[in-house]
Amino acid sequence: MASDLGLELVGTDYQLAAPTDDRLERMRARFITQLLSVSKQYRGSIFATELSAGRVRTNADVTGLFALTAVKIITYMRGWAADLAPIRAALNSFSFVSDTAIRLDFTIVSQAGSVQESVTVEAA
Repeated sequence: MASDLGLELVGTDYQLAAPTDDRLERMRARFITQLLSVSKQYRGSIFATELSAGRVRTNADVTGLFALTAVKIITYMRGWAADLAPIRAALNSFSFVSDTAIRLDFTIVSQAGSVQESVTVEAA
């Protein structure tokens, strides 16, 4: 079985962690990495891109962009590593931390199980 580098939360930032074979952890790390990355052609997140551009201002912006971003990440992951692709990602709640940061609480569901996450996305 292949290994991916893990992610660990240090304070409010994610950093790379030791490689892991755990399918749920690998899926979680890939989803979060894509969510926090600014969009570049096929990879990255429109959510982070729009936040960096200052276009995320309302509740509707957050919910709509999260849904769109989740679908794009899941579609991308299915093409890249189908065994690790989530079935769905659901936004549970969110809060505006500042003018340039949003805290997202969401659940990622896959065949391997589900995981709840809290991530703060900041404009670059």
